[in-house]
Amino acid sequence: MVFKREKMAMATGYSLTQCTRKVKKLTGKTPYAFLKDYRLRKALRSLHDSKDRIGNIAKDHGFKNSTHFTRSFREAFGILPSKYAQLSG
Repeated sequence: MVFKREKMAMATGYSLTQCTRKVKKLTGKTPYAFLKDYRLRKALRSLHDSKDRIGNIAKDHGFKNSTHFTRSFREAFGILPSKYAQLSG
């Protein structure tokens, strides 16, 4: 199950607008960017610990497709997820 902005707002007891303001003030990121970074870090660990396919890892961590995941992963970590998986395997 993927944690999304709406669930973040509900969990904190704030409206989506208030939650957005508070997360931005605390982290310097929008809730979307904060959660995306979190999902990418979790996916990084999964790539390191698992032999699962990249497409499955992407889907398990809330990315709609492996293309979006690959692009986001490379922007965040400077390496393709396939290359990272090879190096850590």
